[in-house]
Amino acid sequence: MKRVKITEDGFVWHVLTEAEAKQALGKVEVFALYDDDSESLIENEKDIETHIRRGGYVGIEVGFMDDNQN
Repeated sequence: MKRVKITEDGFVWHVLTEAEAKQALGKVEVFALYDDDSESLIENEKDIETHIRRGGYVGIEVGFMDDNQN
């Protein structure tokens, strides 16, 4: 399973397992991540289960990559 998703515009997501996403829910915003680089806010555990079972990833925001750090 991949652990990081980077969108075309350089935004970084930390990809979570189903268990991690359920544990994070309510503490931080958890998002359903889509192949077109869009996302939607997860509101409950059922949303996590459904999205993952349909082959999607869920994750939390890391932020934009800074190309000037290297």
